Amino acid sequence: MGSANDGPGDPHVGYADYDFGSIMHYPGGNRFDTIPASKESLTGNRKALTAGDVDQILDMYQCKLQGSGPRPTPRPRPRPRPTPRPTPRPSPRPRPTPRPTPVPKPTPGSTPVLNRGQDCWGKCKGKSGLCSWCGKGNLCCRRGWTRDPQICKAVPPSQYITSHHECVQGPPSPVPTPPRPTPTPATPTPGPKPPCRDTDARCATKWKGKCSKKMVQKKCAQSCDMCGKCIDTGKKCPKLKSKCLKNKKVRARCPLTCGVCSNSGSR
Repeated sequence: MGSANDGPGDPHVGYADYDFGSIMHYPGGNRFDTIPASKESLTGNRKALTAGDVDQILDMYQCKLQGSGPRPTPRPRPRPRPTPRPTPRPSPRPRPTPRPTPVPKPTPGSTPVLNRGQDCWGKCKGKSGLCSWCGKGNLCCRRGWTRDPQICKAVPPSQYITSHHECVQGPPSPVPTPPRPTPTPATPTPGPKPPCRDTDARCATKWKGKCSKKMVQKKCAQSCDMCGKCIDTGKKCPKLKSKCLKNKKVRARCPLTCGVCSNSGSR
């Protein structure tokens, strides 16, 4: 069975399967064979209408239910798209704490800067350069200010911390050069000692045997066997002993009394 589309509510549209059990189908037997042969027993039905007969009658006469019609094929509902999860916003990075402006270190040999970072133009009576308000020997200058004196132009940029006239380090005081040490004069090498001799002709005659006297010992060193011995040449040496440390002449005349030498060996 085939049927065209008769509009909304049409009971059947298109072709239907072959109905072997239709009440309109005459029986088989010797008159024909069915394909497949197993369906032949269904032919010749005279008892009741089949479902195919009912559909054909309804379609032929366009029997439609009131208020009914072919249900429109529902459009496939689009699958709901998964709601994207909101991307978590990254936490804002904490702002770095601004570093405090470093205070310039004073130059060795200079006076500490007073009133650092303050406007010194008015305090210095509208003049740049040396200013006592900034400290002894320090300056009131402005970075890159062409009207400042030459002394301000020699200030290194690290001394500035503001954009106005401010107190900066002045030139360091000249460090006095230490005096050169006076070279110690070289100790003169003592020359050869004079030979030990008698210095008076009386040593061998009149003064012979009188070596106990100091005058004879001094003039008759060879005869009195005083060569290389430590002796005082002055009569007052025992009384001058208290002056040995302060008086060079006393030490020269009284070496034995002053302990400069001894007869047991030189000190």
